Amino acid sequence: MYELLGGMVESGVMRSDMTGIDFNEVWHPTVAVADVVLFAAGGTWNWPNWALNFVADRGGDEYLFENIGLTLVPAMDSGQPITLTHPLSYMVSSSSDNPGVAMALIAAITTPEANNRHAIDSFHLGILNAQVESEEYAGNRLLSSAHYMLDHTTALPNHPGWNAWSSAYYTGIQAVETGDATPEEAVDIVINQLTNELGDQITVR
Repeated sequence: MYELLGGMVESGVMRSDMTGIDFNEVWHPTVAVADVVLFAAGGTWNWPNWALNFVADRGGDEYLFENIGLTLVPAMDSGQPITLTHPLSYMVSSSSDNPGVAMALIAAITTPEANNRHAIDSFHLGILNAQVESEEYAGNRLLSSAHYMLDHTTALPNHPGWNAWSSAYYTGIQAVETGDATPEEAVDIVINQLTNELGDQITVR
Protein backbone atom coordinates (compact mmCIF):
# COMPACT_ATOMS: atom_id res chain seq x y z
CA MET A 1 0.00 0.00 0.00
CA TYR A 2 2.76 2.43 0.89
CA GLU A 3 4.54 1.70 -2.40
CA LEU A 4 1.28 2.44 -4.26
CA LEU A 5 0.62 5.73 -2.45
CA GLY A 6 4.21 6.90 -2.64
CA GLY A 7 4.31 6.05 -6.35
CA MET A 8 1.09 7.95 -7.00
CA VAL A 9 2.56 11.10 -5.48
CA GLU A 10 5.86 10.62 -7.27
CA SER A 11 4.15 10.21 -10.65
CA GLY A 12 2.00 13.30 -10.10
CA VAL A 13 -1.43 11.66 -10.05
CA MET A 14 -2.02 12.44 -6.37
CA ARG A 15 -1.30 15.45 -4.18
CA SER A 16 1.36 15.14 -1.52
CA ASP A 17 -0.86 16.86 1.06
CA MET A 18 -3.93 14.64 0.71
CA THR A 19 -4.03 13.69 4.39
CA GLY A 20 -3.90 17.33 5.43
CA ILE A 21 -6.29 19.06 3.05
CA ASP A 22 -9.53 20.66 4.18
CA PHE A 23 -12.11 18.34 2.62
CA ASN A 24 -14.80 21.03 2.73
CA GLU A 25 -12.55 23.41 0.81
CA VAL A 26 -10.99 20.98 -1.66
CA TRP A 27 -12.34 17.44 -1.88
CA HIS A 28 -16.11 17.80 -1.50
CA PRO A 29 -16.57 20.74 -3.89
CA THR A 30 -14.35 19.04 -6.48
CA VAL A 31 -16.07 15.65 -6.33
CA ALA A 32 -19.67 16.80 -5.84
CA VAL A 33 -19.91 18.83 -9.04
CA ALA A 34 -18.92 15.69 -10.99
CA ASP A 35 -17.30 17.48 -13.91
CA VAL A 36 -13.58 16.78 -13.40
CA VAL A 37 -13.50 13.57 -11.31
CA LEU A 38 -14.12 10.12 -12.80
CA PHE A 39 -13.89 7.97 -9.65
CA ALA A 40 -13.78 8.91 -5.96
CA ALA A 41 -13.79 6.69 -2.89
CA GLY A 42 -16.05 7.85 -0.10
CA GLY A 43 -19.01 6.97 2.07
CA THR A 44 -22.68 6.98 1.13
CA TRP A 45 -23.15 9.67 3.81
CA ASN A 46 -21.31 12.13 1.57
CA TRP A 47 -24.41 12.33 -0.64
CA PRO A 48 -26.68 14.44 1.61
CA ASN A 49 -23.72 16.68 2.45
CA TRP A 50 -23.13 17.29 -1.26
CA ALA A 51 -26.81 17.79 -2.02
CA LEU A 52 -27.27 20.38 0.74
CA ASN A 53 -23.92 22.13 0.86
CA PHE A 54 -22.18 21.82 -2.49
CA VAL A 55 -24.65 21.40 -5.37
CA ALA A 56 -27.91 22.74 -3.96
CA ASP A 57 -27.78 25.56 -6.52
CA ARG A 58 -27.52 22.96 -9.31
CA GLY A 59 -30.50 20.91 -8.18
CA GLY A 60 -29.28 19.00 -5.13
CA ASP A 61 -30.38 15.37 -5.17
CA GLU A 62 -31.61 15.49 -8.77
CA TYR A 63 -28.28 16.88 -9.96
CA LEU A 64 -26.41 14.12 -8.13
CA PHE A 65 -28.68 11.41 -9.54
CA GLU A 66 -27.99 12.71 -13.04
CA ASN A 67 -24.24 12.98 -12.61
CA ILE A 68 -23.01 10.54 -9.95
CA GLY A 69 -23.35 6.78 -9.68
CA LEU A 70 -22.62 4.56 -6.70
CA THR A 71 -20.66 1.34 -6.85
CA LEU A 72 -18.64 -1.05 -4.75
CA VAL A 73 -14.86 -1.03 -4.58
CA PRO A 74 -13.99 -3.08 -7.70
CA ALA A 75 -12.95 -6.70 -7.40
CA MET A 76 -9.24 -7.43 -7.59
CA ASP A 77 -7.43 -10.72 -7.00
CA SER A 78 -10.23 -11.97 -4.74
CA GLY A 79 -12.77 -11.68 -7.55
CA GLN A 80 -15.24 -10.12 -5.12
CA PRO A 81 -16.16 -6.42 -4.95
CA ILE A 82 -16.28 -5.01 -1.44
CA THR A 83 -17.33 -2.10 0.68
CA LEU A 84 -16.80 -1.21 4.32
CA THR A 85 -19.20 -0.68 7.17
CA HIS A 86 -18.66 0.48 10.72
CA PRO A 87 -21.32 -1.14 12.91
CA LEU A 88 -21.74 0.07 16.46
CA SER A 89 -22.83 -2.05 19.41
CA TYR A 90 -24.85 -0.88 22.39
CA MET A 91 -23.78 -2.46 25.66
CA VAL A 92 -25.06 -2.22 29.21
CA SER A 93 -22.41 -2.36 31.91
CA SER A 94 -22.78 -5.07 34.54
CA SER A 95 -22.18 -2.34 37.11
CA SER A 96 -25.05 -0.19 35.84
CA ASP A 97 -27.40 1.05 38.57
CA ASN A 98 -30.32 1.01 36.12
CA PRO A 99 -29.82 -1.76 33.56
CA GLY A 100 -33.56 -1.95 32.91
CA VAL A 101 -33.70 1.73 31.97
CA ALA A 102 -30.65 1.34 29.75
CA MET A 103 -32.19 -1.65 27.98
CA ALA A 104 -35.47 0.23 27.53
CA LEU A 105 -33.61 3.14 25.94
CA ILE A 106 -31.77 0.83 23.55
CA ALA A 107 -35.05 -0.86 22.62
CA ALA A 108 -36.71 2.53 22.07
CA ILE A 109 -34.08 3.72 19.61
CA THR A 110 -33.60 0.40 17.81
CA THR A 111 -36.83 0.56 15.84
CA PRO A 112 -37.46 0.80 12.09
CA GLU A 113 -38.95 4.27 12.55
CA ALA A 114 -36.01 5.69 14.52
CA ASN A 115 -33.41 4.08 12.29
CA ASN A 116 -35.23 5.18 9.13
CA ARG A 117 -35.07 8.78 10.30
CA HIS A 118 -31.32 8.46 10.74
CA ALA A 119 -30.79 6.53 7.50
CA ILE A 120 -32.86 8.81 5.28
CA ASP A 121 -31.56 12.07 6.70
CA SER A 122 -27.91 11.05 6.59
CA PHE A 123 -27.89 8.36 3.86
CA HIS A 124 -26.66 5.58 6.11
CA LEU A 125 -27.85 2.15 5.06
CA GLY A 126 -30.43 0.36 7.19
CA ILE A 127 -29.45 -1.95 10.04
CA LEU A 128 -32.76 -3.77 10.52
CA ASN A 129 -34.59 -6.14 8.17
CA ALA A 130 -37.79 -4.40 9.21
CA GLN A 131 -36.37 -1.14 7.86
CA VAL A 132 -35.68 -2.64 4.45
CA GLU A 133 -39.23 -3.95 4.32
CA SER A 134 -40.77 -0.64 5.37
CA GLU A 135 -42.47 1.55 2.78
CA GLU A 136 -40.48 4.62 3.83
CA TYR A 137 -37.09 2.94 3.31
CA ALA A 138 -38.01 0.95 0.22
CA GLY A 139 -39.50 4.06 -1.34
CA ASN A 140 -36.33 6.09 -0.89
CA ARG A 141 -34.62 6.13 -4.27
CA LEU A 142 -31.14 6.58 -2.91
CA LEU A 143 -31.20 4.00 -0.12
CA SER A 144 -33.03 1.35 -2.11
CA SER A 145 -30.49 1.69 -4.94
CA ALA A 146 -27.50 1.28 -2.59
CA HIS A 147 -28.75 -1.26 -0.05
CA TYR A 148 -27.41 -4.20 -2.08
CA MET A 149 -23.93 -3.07 -1.04
CA LEU A 150 -24.46 -4.63 2.37
CA ASP A 151 -24.34 -8.04 0.67
CA HIS A 152 -20.67 -7.34 -0.08
CA THR A 153 -19.56 -5.48 2.99
CA THR A 154 -16.81 -5.98 5.51
CA ALA A 155 -16.64 -4.44 8.97
CA LEU A 156 -13.96 -2.64 10.92
CA PRO A 157 -12.38 -5.03 13.44
CA ASN A 158 -14.07 -5.19 16.82
CA HIS A 159 -10.82 -5.31 18.75
CA PRO A 160 -9.38 -3.15 21.55
CA GLY A 161 -6.15 -2.72 19.57
CA TRP A 162 -7.92 -1.35 16.50
CA ASN A 163 -7.33 2.33 17.29
CA ALA A 164 -3.60 1.79 17.79
CA TRP A 165 -3.32 -0.13 14.52
CA SER A 166 -5.39 2.44 12.60
CA SER A 167 -3.35 5.34 13.96
CA ALA A 168 -0.04 3.68 13.08
CA TYR A 169 -1.23 2.75 9.58
CA TYR A 170 -2.31 6.36 8.99
CA THR A 171 1.06 7.63 10.22
CA GLY A 172 2.69 5.49 7.53
CA ILE A 173 0.37 6.90 4.89
CA GLN A 174 1.26 10.46 5.86
CA ALA A 175 4.97 9.64 5.80
CA VAL A 176 5.01 8.29 2.23
CA GLU A 177 2.55 10.83 0.80
CA THR A 178 4.56 13.79 2.10
CA GLY A 179 7.85 12.22 1.05
CA ASP A 180 9.15 12.11 4.61
CA ALA A 181 9.77 8.38 4.30
CA THR A 182 10.20 5.71 1.65
CA PRO A 183 7.63 2.88 1.69
CA GLU A 184 10.16 0.66 3.49
CA GLU A 185 10.86 3.34 6.09
CA ALA A 186 7.13 3.87 6.57
CA VAL A 187 6.70 0.18 7.36
CA ASP A 188 9.44 0.43 9.98
CA ILE A 189 7.73 3.48 11.50
CA VAL A 190 4.48 1.55 11.75
CA ILE A 191 6.11 -1.54 13.22
CA ASN A 192 7.90 0.51 15.85
CA GLN A 193 4.76 2.39 16.80
CA LEU A 194 2.68 -0.78 17.06
CA THR A 195 5.38 -2.60 19.00
CA ASN A 196 5.53 0.26 21.49
CA GLU A 197 1.75 0.34 21.91
CA LEU A 198 0.71 -3.30 21.58
CA GLY A 199 3.85 -5.23 22.45
CA ASP A 200 3.47 -8.98 22.04
CA GLN A 201 -0.15 -8.60 20.87
CA ILE A 202 1.14 -8.22 17.31
CA THR A 203 3.10 -10.52 15.05
CA VAL A 204 5.47 -9.03 12.46
CA ARG A 205 6.23 -11.23 9.44
